Amino acid sequence: MAARFIGLAKRSLAEREFEELNELVMDWSIDRGNTTTVVRVARLFVANGVDKIRLTGGEPTVRPDLEDIIRRLRALPGLNDIAITTNGLTLHRNLESLQAAGLTHVNLSLIHISEPTRPRL
Repeated sequence: MAARFIGLAKRSLAEREFEELNELVMDWSIDRGNTTTVVRVARLFVANGVDKIRLTGGEPTVRPDLEDIIRRLRALPGLNDIAITTNGLTLHRNLESLQAAGLTHVNLSLIHISEPTRPRL
Protein backbone atom coordinates (compact mmCIF):
# COMPACT_ATOMS: atom_id res chain seq x y z
CA MET A 1 0.00 0.00 0.00
CA ALA A 2 1.19 3.53 -0.69
CA ALA A 3 2.72 5.65 2.04
CA ARG A 4 0.41 7.84 4.03
CA PHE A 5 1.12 11.39 5.11
CA ILE A 6 0.41 12.86 8.52
CA GLY A 7 0.65 16.64 8.64
CA LEU A 8 1.98 17.73 12.02
CA ALA A 9 1.14 21.42 11.72
CA LYS A 10 -0.99 23.74 9.69
CA ARG A 11 0.52 24.11 6.25
CA SER A 12 1.87 27.39 4.98
CA LEU A 13 0.55 28.95 1.79
CA ALA A 14 3.74 27.95 -0.04
CA GLU A 15 3.30 24.33 0.99
CA ARG A 16 -0.33 24.30 -0.08
CA GLU A 17 0.58 25.71 -3.48
CA PHE A 18 3.39 23.16 -3.86
CA GLU A 19 1.05 20.31 -2.93
CA GLU A 20 -1.64 21.50 -5.32
CA LEU A 21 0.87 21.76 -8.15
CA ASN A 22 2.07 18.24 -7.50
CA GLU A 23 -1.38 16.86 -6.75
CA LEU A 24 -0.20 15.77 -3.32
CA VAL A 25 -3.06 15.13 -0.95
CA MET A 26 -2.48 15.17 2.77
CA ASP A 27 -4.20 12.19 4.31
CA TRP A 28 -4.52 13.72 7.72
CA SER A 29 -3.61 17.07 9.20
CA ILE A 30 -3.18 17.35 12.94
CA ASP A 31 -2.90 20.52 14.95
CA ARG A 32 0.38 21.07 16.68
CA GLY A 33 0.81 19.57 20.14
CA ASN A 34 -1.39 16.51 19.84
CA THR A 35 1.03 13.58 20.04
CA THR A 36 -1.64 11.10 21.09
CA THR A 37 -3.76 11.89 18.03
CA VAL A 38 -0.77 11.47 15.70
CA VAL A 39 -0.14 7.99 17.09
CA ARG A 40 -3.84 7.11 17.02
CA VAL A 41 -4.16 8.09 13.35
CA ALA A 42 -0.96 6.20 12.49
CA ARG A 43 -2.29 3.12 14.30
CA LEU A 44 -5.45 3.25 12.13
CA PHE A 45 -3.36 3.56 8.97
CA VAL A 46 -1.19 0.57 9.95
CA ALA A 47 -4.23 -1.51 10.91
CA ASN A 48 -5.44 -0.96 7.36
CA GLY A 49 -2.25 -2.13 5.67
CA VAL A 50 -0.07 0.99 5.55
CA ASP A 51 3.58 0.18 6.19
CA LYS A 52 5.18 3.60 5.56
CA ILE A 53 4.23 6.92 7.15
CA ARG A 54 5.71 10.30 6.23
CA LEU A 55 5.45 13.10 8.79
CA THR A 56 5.09 16.45 7.07
CA GLY A 57 3.48 19.80 7.58
CA GLY A 58 4.99 23.05 8.51
CA GLU A 59 8.43 21.93 9.62
CA PRO A 60 8.32 18.70 11.67
CA THR A 61 11.80 19.20 13.13
CA VAL A 62 10.66 22.21 15.16
CA ARG A 63 8.21 20.07 17.13
CA PRO A 64 9.64 19.36 20.56
CA ASP A 65 7.84 15.99 20.62
CA LEU A 66 9.03 14.73 17.22
CA GLU A 67 11.44 12.21 18.72
CA ASP A 68 8.68 10.88 20.99
CA ILE A 69 6.26 10.62 18.06
CA ILE A 70 8.80 8.65 16.02
CA ARG A 71 9.61 6.36 18.95
CA ARG A 72 5.90 5.64 19.49
CA LEU A 73 5.34 5.03 15.77
CA ARG A 74 8.32 2.65 15.65
CA ALA A 75 6.53 0.52 18.27
CA LEU A 76 3.57 -0.08 15.92
CA PRO A 77 3.75 -3.65 14.59
CA GLY A 78 3.68 -3.65 10.78
CA LEU A 79 5.05 -0.14 10.30
CA ASN A 80 8.32 -0.57 8.39
CA ASP A 81 9.26 2.96 7.36
CA ILE A 82 8.97 6.31 9.11
CA ALA A 83 9.91 9.34 7.04
CA ILE A 84 9.88 13.08 7.52
CA THR A 85 9.78 15.85 4.95
CA THR A 86 11.89 18.79 6.07
CA ASN A 87 13.62 21.86 4.71
CA GLY A 88 16.64 20.60 6.65
CA LEU A 89 17.48 23.89 8.35
CA THR A 90 17.35 22.44 11.87
CA LEU A 91 17.91 18.78 11.03
CA HIS A 92 21.55 18.85 12.13
CA ARG A 93 20.41 19.44 15.72
CA ASN A 94 18.55 16.18 16.14
CA LEU A 95 19.12 13.83 13.19
CA GLU A 96 21.03 11.26 15.24
CA SER A 97 18.41 11.15 18.00
CA LEU A 98 15.60 10.89 15.42
CA GLN A 99 17.39 7.98 13.77
CA ALA A 100 17.88 6.32 17.16
CA ALA A 101 14.14 6.76 17.80
CA GLY A 102 13.33 4.93 14.55
CA LEU A 103 13.39 7.44 11.68
CA THR A 104 14.21 5.56 8.46
CA HIS A 105 13.91 8.17 5.68
CA VAL A 106 14.37 11.91 5.23
CA ASN A 107 12.96 13.86 2.29
CA LEU A 108 14.58 17.26 1.84
CA SER A 109 12.25 19.88 0.44
CA LEU A 110 13.94 22.50 -1.70
CA ILE A 111 10.87 24.69 -2.04
CA HIS A 112 12.25 27.38 0.28
CA ILE A 113 15.65 27.67 -1.38
CA SER A 114 16.02 31.04 -3.04
CA GLU A 115 15.95 31.23 -6.82
CA PRO A 116 19.61 32.38 -7.13
CA THR A 117 20.78 29.38 -5.06
CA ARG A 118 18.96 26.73 -7.09
CA PRO A 119 21.36 26.64 -10.08
CA ARG A 120 24.25 25.75 -7.73
CA LEU A 121 22.48 22.59 -6.52
